[in-house]
Amino acid sequence: MNSCETDHCLTCSDEARPVKVLHVNQKTGLALVLVDGRTEEVDITLVEKVESGDTLLVHGGVAMSRLNEEGQYEC
Repeated sequence: MNSCETDHCLTCSDEARPVKVLHVNQKTGLALVLVDGRTEEVDITLVEKVESGDTLLVHGGVAMSRLNEEGQYEC
């Protein structure tokens, strides 16, 4: 299994959470995302070409991978 094909952190085994991207700031490498009805900033530097509307798996404030429309991982 590829490391991006899991919804758990490889380091601590905590579960990553899906979030919806509201706004991307490519200059800072941060995105404003919606999590449980509130907004947070997350680091998106590990995921290529993040855009508003994307769904990302996030753990510890860092995006680990993107989910496609079918809910499958994109590496």
